[in-house]
This record gives sequence, structure tokens and C-alpha cells, in this order.
Amino acid sequence: MTEVLSDHRRLIDLCLRYLVPFFWQGPGLLLISRKGLPAILNDLATHGVPILGLDGFELVGAEVNPRLDLIFDSERVPGFPTAQEAIEVWPDEVWVDVTIGPVS
Repeated sequence: MTEVLSDHRRLIDLCLRYLVPFFWQGPGLLLISRKGLPAILNDLATHGVPILGLDGFELVGAEVNPRLDLIFDSERVPGFPTAQEAIEVWPDEVWVDVTIGPVS
């Protein structure tokens, strides 16, 4: 659990630095606005932090709905070599759960 919280803290700090809206509801849920995500992904890449996966969600009031058509897995998605390229085709109103790996 400590690892998840430190990953969330890193992502939250980036959201605050780049003024990107986010929705955090404890260790199991941190969603970042798709509109501001490119700046965050760029910062992570600059610091050698790998993006392992991205999952898209819609927020309808307090309800969180997964978008099963918006999933990026760094090892399984042919045609999208980077997370940055994957989200370019995702709708702006989507919220994204970002899974990061250890710094290389």
C-alpha cells in the first residue's frame, strides 16, 4: 500500500505543478484529467519513470464508469508505442488512471 501511495503522491504533485485537475479517492483511485495528461506524461518520461498502463474512465457525478475501450498496456498494445501517442486519440473529457513503474 505504501508503494501505491508514493506513486499517487508523485502523480498528485505533478498535477499540482501543471495545474491539472485530478480526482483522488484513496489508495485505489487516482484519476487525472486527460486534457492535462500530456504534460504529466512528458515530465515522467523526462525523469525516467515508465508508464506501465493507462485506463480511461468517465465521471458522472460521484459515479466512476470504466471505459473498456480506453486501455493502454505498455506491453500489449500494438500500434501505440508510447502512452503519449495512445491518449492523443482519447476524448478530452475522459479521466485517466495512470500506473507507473520504478524509476529506471
